[in-house]
Amino acid sequence: MRILVVGLLSRPSGKTLVAAAVARRLAELGHSVAPFKPISVHDWYRDYDTSLQNVEEGLAFSGDVAALIEAAGANLPYEVANPVHGVTFPPSPLMLRHKMIARYHLYLEDPAASTALLRLTLRGRVEMNVYAVNRALLDGGLLYHDPDYVSRVLASAHVLIDVYSSKQMARALQLYAPASIGSCYSYVKRRSDAVVVEGFRDLAAPSGHVLDADVVLAVAPGTVMAFDGRSYAKAVSLYSGVKGALDVRVQDVLELLTPLKAFSLPPMSASDASDPSKVATRLEPLLSFIERAARGGGA
Repeated sequence: MRILVVGLLSRPSGKTLVAAAVARRLAELGHSVAPFKPISVHDWYRDYDTSLQNVEEGLAFSGDVAALIEAAGANLPYEVANPVHGVTFPPSPLMLRHKMIARYHLYLEDPAASTALLRLTLRGRVEMNVYAVNRALLDGGLLYHDPDYVSRVLASAHVLIDVYSSKQMARALQLYAPASIGSCYSYVKRRSDAVVVEGFRDLAAPSGHVLDADVVLAVAPGTVMAFDGRSYAKAVSLYSGVKGALDVRVQDVLELLTPLKAFSLPPMSASDASDPSKVATRLEPLLSFIERAARGGGA
């Protein structure tokens, strides 16, 4: 069984909470579950707990994928479950002293402009971590960062690519991401009978590879809507021909679809959200739906 969890918001919408609960329930049913987060980004400063995990593991990866692997009880390398990961850094305060106000706010508000590290993992007969490093941002002192963090993370690199602009970084992503995601997704599918994919922001699909889902769960504050995977894939393909795959948002395809079911997603305190049993209680109608689908009982 394959489940794709997407969000209706460009900011956090509850995807990881839902994906972790679904992965945990499938594992409890006896499935071998592989979580998969094709694309992710974290901010070195704002998401410092994740940065500390990165240093401990000597690898750039999403904190969300670590939570998903734990929920699924999966024995899966972070870099394979999360093949493409970028790290953004805040602009250096020195830019304000030098009256570089416009550029300061650009780096503050645009993640693409402030992405200085990008890891792309390819999984074939051997695993290879390719890192693209924006030297103009890091070596030019434009971003506030810890050189020790950078060196610890880059210790896991098999290939280093130096770039000097956000356009060159985007080009590296364009060149390597399809093969990275495709190779890692094939790997996790071969080693599990259930895959739970978490999307990226409000993209309808973080990659065309993951549009083979049986069920798609669209998450927004207060609700989770379940869609037939084939119908969802057709809707995304239709829009992709007009806008380009990475320009299709969840809100675009929802205009063409009718949900199989809709479930309540109530607000939760941080302590409740960190307690799997309380999350399962709140999401029981959704998890029962997934359980029936996994057993071949449909909706």
